[in-house]
Amino acid sequence: MLFSRWTLWQTILIGMLGMLAFVAEQFNQVIAVPMISSHAHSLLPAILTILFLALIVGIFSLIIRLELKKNPTIFTSRFWDKAPLILIIFLVLSLVLYITGFMMDPFRDLLQRYRLSLYLILYYFLLLVNLLVLATVQKVKGNTISGEKKIGMSFFGTMLFLVVTIFII
Repeated sequence: MLFSRWTLWQTILIGMLGMLAFVAEQFNQVIAVPMISSHAHSLLPAILTILFLALIVGIFSLIIRLELKKNPTIFTSRFWDKAPLILIIFLVLSLVLYITGFMMDPFRDLLQRYRLSLYLILYYFLLLVNLLVLATVQKVKGNTISGEKKIGMSFFGTMLFLVVTIFII
């Protein structure tokens, strides 16, 4: 068999990410948190933003969970020992490249013309953060908890990080 049923489900979940980007683009005025407004008017968009991020991170966690189903020894790899440092370096370099690119007019024009590419960039950074949290959980917990619990802890850790980072700043 070329693909397992878990690969099929992972493909469906990736398709759902594409549909989620399209739906979010259609309702971007509802999801966007206004910079200046009363507390009552900014509560619904903030909740919708958190739900949107939770859906994305949840889909990533499901994809990783399905990968664990395909390969139960995924967390025994030596990669996870070095992963937090590698992912931090990769995340910082990606942020520097994104900020540098955003300072250039051609990149900004490209993003304005193809707005759905912003969702790809968002997905990329959220996946990196989720993997960083997962790698940290793996490094701290090691083999003391199951892979499913590591993935669950990384989901909640990523959401906590995102909520604190986005809404405190």
